[in-house]
Amino acid sequence: MTTVPIINQSFSTRLFDELTKDLITLLEEDDEHNVVIEAGEEPDIKKFKAHYYILRMRSPYFRQALSSRWAKQENGVYIFRKPNISPETFSIILKYIYSSTIKVDTLSEVEIVNVLGAADELCLNVLVEVLQGVLVEQKILRPCIPYIRWRHIPASEFEKQVSIFKDLLPSELHDPDITGSSAFYTSPIYSTVASRIQSVLINPDQAARIASWIDKLDITPLENGESIYKSWHIPYQFKLVVRGSRDQKFLQHTLTSNQAVVIIKPSNSTEILGGYNPLSWSKKSISSNKEPQNTAPLKDSFVFSLGTDDTDDILSRVIDPKDSIYCNVYCSPVFGKGDLFPKGHFEIGQPCGCKQTSYEKALRESAEQFIIEEFEVFQVIKKEY
Repeated sequence: MTTVPIINQSFSTRLFDELTKDLITLLEEDDEHNVVIEAGEEPDIKKFKAHYYILRMRSPYFRQALSSRWAKQENGVYIFRKPNISPETFSIILKYIYSSTIKVDTLSEVEIVNVLGAADELCLNVLVEVLQGVLVEQKILRPCIPYIRWRHIPASEFEKQVSIFKDLLPSELHDPDITGSSAFYTSPIYSTVASRIQSVLINPDQAARIASWIDKLDITPLENGESIYKSWHIPYQFKLVVRGSRDQKFLQHTLTSNQAVVIIKPSNSTEILGGYNPLSWSKKSISSNKEPQNTAPLKDSFVFSLGTDDTDDILSRVIDPKDSIYCNVYCSPVFGKGDLFPKGHFEIGQPCGCKQTSYEKALRESAEQFIIEEFEVFQVIKKEY
């Protein structure tokens, strides 16, 4: 009888180490790469070369982002940009994707927090769990407890999101009912962490620019001279109400509260277009072949095109408030008489017009219709601090 030797643990470790070494070599030598990822923002941008199948197999985020539906290709190479992740942080993340290892003891507390945020965004769940454990064990988070806005955490979310840190929290916070209290709330004006936004189309920096336009910082800057909010200083919550790929259609009765932003991605394009409506989308407040009952708030409406940074943005404010927003039972709410005008309802695959008529500037070089590939609608809610 022939016996098959059992591979012991030490030998398995050697095999894993050898595989890890080979994959890191593949990454560092960027042999036959077919993905280029640009991380960071000017002036600190770095290009990383990687491999399509490794990224897709290791990260659910890249599995979606590098699909034929979303990714941009140049000469057979996928081009992907992550301006909200620094090159230093992305380098650590990329090495983890290839090797399943990370040298936590060489990272500072700030680096750990940055890597944790990036890992969460890229859906690297195992790494997120490991780094959360490191933060708890090293008690890095304990000094931050007095600054957490407990009263803003719904009781239904407390057990699910916060209880994992039970060993770190003071005993009086083990009761979810404490979320209704401000006992540990010292009210910093803004969170120092970038505002999160539940979107597949825009990132926190782009949301910050939209918020800046809502508050007209392009006309009246902040006291410090800034005309754009920082991503961690957004005074609004962008609450996702509708997503085309999830909800199919956007009908005006879906959203009746004031202030909403529509984001649209045309097919076969990297463009991101959108519009801001300061009123509720109801037939009582928006024109339907007649003037709205109250046009005063509509002077604040605008349409826009988002670039990779604010220098590429196009902001177009309404010329005449009476022509700003229209809706009726036959079509979704539209911006102007053609500026952002779906032919029917906002729906994936639906034609949409984008010809400058009622707003100051054209959003696209071409006035031809495009096909909606994806869209999102956000309710814009003023934060209470």
